[in-house]
Amino acid sequence: MSELPRDWLKIAFKEKFVKFFEYNSFDDLKIIGNGGFSTVYGAYSKDIEKVIALKKLDRSLPNDSGNSFDNFKSEVKNIIEITHHDNIVRFYGITQDLDPESETYYMVLEYANNGDLRCYLHEHFSELDWLKKIRMAREISMIILIVLPLKTLIQ
Repeated sequence: MSELPRDWLKIAFKEKFVKFFEYNSFDDLKIIGNGGFSTVYGAYSKDIEKVIALKKLDRSLPNDSGNSFDNFKSEVKNIIEITHHDNIVRFYGITQDLDPESETYYMVLEYANNGDLRCYLHEHFSELDWLKKIRMAREISMIILIVLPLKTLIQ
C-alpha cells in the first residue's frame, strides 16, 4: 500500500477531496457504538441539517503501537472509494475535536437508523420473509464484488 503523507488530511481539505466540518457544528453527541479502533457517536449536523454518525479514532487502544492513525487513514481512503454505492453508508467528510494537539479525528458518516447490518440481522432475521433475505443476500454479494477488488489493490 502506498503511504499517505502525515499531513494528507490538510492536502485533502485544501484540494477539496474531503470536506472538513467544524467540530462545533455538531449538537447532541451520544455514544451509539464501540468496536475495532473507534467509538461511534450519533449527533445532529447543523451544516447538513440531519442526524449523522461520527466515528472517532480511538488512540487509547492497548497494543496500538501508533497504528490507529494509519488504520483510520486506510478506512477513510476505502470508504471514499465505495461511498457512491446505495447500500454503503455515505461518507460526508471529517472533523477534528477542538483540541488540535490531541489529533482526535472523526469520520462524518450517514446515520444508520437500525445500526449495523450484523445487529439488524441478529434482531430481525426471523421477521424477514425469504424474498427480503434473498434480496439482501444479493445486495451484500454486489457490495463484496465492489469491495474485494479494492482490498486487492490496497494489499
